Amino acid sequence: MNTFFIKEEDKKLFKNLIIVLTCVLILLVAALFVNTIRASKFVGLDVAPANTLSFTGEAEINATPDVATLSFTVQEKNKDVKVAQDEVSQKITPILKALKDEGVEEKDIKTEQYSVYPEYRYNPGDGEQIIVGQVVSQNVTIKVRDVESVPNILVLLADNEVKNVNGPSFDIDDKDKLNREARQLAIEKAKDEAKELAGDLGVHLVRIVGY
Repeated sequence: MNTFFIKEEDKKLFKNLIIVLTCVLILLVAALFVNTIRASKFVGLDVAPANTLSFTGEAEINATPDVATLSFTVQEKNKDVKVAQDEVSQKITPILKALKDEGVEEKDIKTEQYSVYPEYRYNPGDGEQIIVGQVVSQNVTIKVRDVESVPNILVLLADNEVKNVNGPSFDIDDKDKLNREARQLAIEKAKDEAKELAGDLGVHLVRIVGY
């Protein structure tokens, strides 16, 4: 039987080696634990694209109003509701023709409200309300695409003694077109800023990832 003896120096070396291996193992386990904790914070979230640049582009477009909208009411009163209706029709027909002569299109003339209601008068003798007639009202809204003709139209309505003239209110007819133009300008400005910075940084732009 052979007996081997380990020198004291070898024992110390072996013991130190075990300690070093143990420390390395502990560090590896700790690193894995930290990475797991960090990764868990992003579970269920979209990962942001790497190596991206963000820019904001702003644009403003000024435009002159190209349409005007106004409304008016033709109203008549009579004891006979049919007579009152006929009077409204007789009065409004030449007005609509005159509006068309001023360039207002058929599609831009709309009757917004047509109403018939009784008119009452208080009788102080017996304290009752007495119907004295029927009121017929027709409210019309028009859109004027030639804004220079608005003064003439206002004079026309005044000459025909219409009631409740509201407007004109001026606006842009095709706002979507302006929004598209403004958005395109904003995108171009953002792209120009991105190209300028990319040149300064010496990097190459690939594509737009979102806007």
